[in-house]
Amino acid sequence: MRTRLPGTYMLILRAPRSASVRVGSGGDVSVEPGWYLYVGSAMGGLWQRVRRHVASEKRLRWHIDYLLQVTQVEEVWFRLGGPRAECDWARALARVEQFSPFGAMGASDCACRTHVYRCERKPDPAWLGDDPSFGELQRWIPGTPIPGDGDAGDGR
Repeated sequence: MRTRLPGTYMLILRAPRSASVRVGSGGDVSVEPGWYLYVGSAMGGLWQRVRRHVASEKRLRWHIDYLLQVTQVEEVWFRLGGPRAECDWARALARVEQFSPFGAMGASDCACRTHVYRCERKPDPAWLGDDPSFGELQRWIPGTPIPGDGDAGDGR
């Protein structure tokens, strides 16, 4: 039986080409080539949520599901445990020069402007500096074993 470890995560997404994607009832969003970061939390099971995000077939439920139709998850940055830190992370990303807010996505249940940011170059965790909200940030690459899970599958 798998343990449902809580955690906060950031999907590092790459958009290889320009695309337009309809985001639910919110209308079309233009996605330009580059890198996108989506911040979320999963207090009921981090790896179950990440597996859902990297799965190619899923019901479109959240804003990120629509963006994932035209991007690819290249990495996941994460911190295991609580408390839920997604809003702290989103506010911290807003202060990083390399990132710009992307629409009003992923923040419909909080007061944040967005939980999605865009940048031109592949993001580097060093850009986050020593912001304490990130704590002991770890990295996972889809297709490799999930840390501490014992399951080599990535949901694709």
